[in-house]
Amino acid sequence: STLREAISEFGQWGATPYMARTQAELGAWLVDQGRAEEATPLLDAARTTFADLGASAWLEELELQLATL
Repeated sequence: STLREAISEFGQWGATPYMARTQAELGAWLVDQGRAEEATPLLDAARTTFADLGASAWLEELELQLATL
């Protein structure tokens, strides 16, 4: 998928925040599509990166988004 390609590219560029945001977006979409098992590693990686970066607002945004699915 295009989002998976973007995650890979961001990782290669060292653009960690963008990679995590894209992982979160794809993970949330997968959950919405009933593919939670596939989403779990993406969401876990995004959560870890957000925590490491101290990006509490992004982490909160992700959790709120997932709560509405």
